[in-house]
Amino acid sequence: MWYKDLGQIMPWFKKHHYQLHEIQYDVLCRLLNDINRTGKGKKNVIYCLRRCLVHAFKSNRISSMPFFPEEKKYNIVKPIIKWLPEARQIKVIRTIPIEHQPIFWWLKYHLRRPSEAAALHRCDYDKEQDAFFIRRTFSNNQLVQHTKTHKIHIIPCHSEFKKIIQKMPIRIDSPYFFVNPHGKNDGKYYSIETMYKIWKRACKQVGEDINMYSGLKHSSCSQYINEKHYSLDQVQMLTDHAQRASVKRYASVQLDEKRRLLEGKQAVSLDKVK
Repeated sequence: MWYKDLGQIMPWFKKHHYQLHEIQYDVLCRLLNDINRTGKGKKNVIYCLRRCLVHAFKSNRISSMPFFPEEKKYNIVKPIIKWLPEARQIKVIRTIPIEHQPIFWWLKYHLRRPSEAAALHRCDYDKEQDAFFIRRTFSNNQLVQHTKTHKIHIIPCHSEFKKIIQKMPIRIDSPYFFVNPHGKNDGKYYSIETMYKIWKRACKQVGEDINMYSGLKHSSCSQYINEKHYSLDQVQMLTDHAQRASVKRYASVQLDEKRRLLEGKQAVSLDKVK
């Protein structure tokens, strides 16, 4: 969260007295080295400061923007995405109590964030188009009327999930599409914390050790590339990722293809994920 990043910046500048116009490349590098976080965390703090300086520049508080530390200085090591093959993913979801399963099936089939699933309203499902409009999310446990990217995403309803919709009870006492039957909050929506607990409990029962985000969105995206052999462009269309590079990471672990190469067999689908 931005306020946590700001919490790293303010104490540093209280200790090191620089005026706005003095915040230049060398000062930013010094700040970067003093931030007690890993690479991505360091980058978040510096980019939070950058947003502050952009505001200062637009307000004519500084005459120009400083140069920022190069990407390599953050020492960001991109982790290999952990994911479940479809059979194991389905086993976890089926272990979840049936009354809670719909929201997890929706996440499996529609490749969206848990916070977007929790924020989905009944009016966000268009029966005529048979599609979901993703236009709100939860942030810091608060419902916000926009997505993380500030874009509305239209997602066709998966045919397998359509069967689940037909069995879901209609709750007129809540505007939310997914209602937690044991929820105590206003609207009885699923809190992210509750969803994580349900997922973790199911994983433990079947002997899996993977967090909910990786077990659902990352796993489904990786399955499309590594098991169903979709192209990167096709998966990018499904996920609405703005950058192809964001989708390419799902193809970083192609064990089946590597195994075929090691065995001297033709890797028939490698051209589809280049």
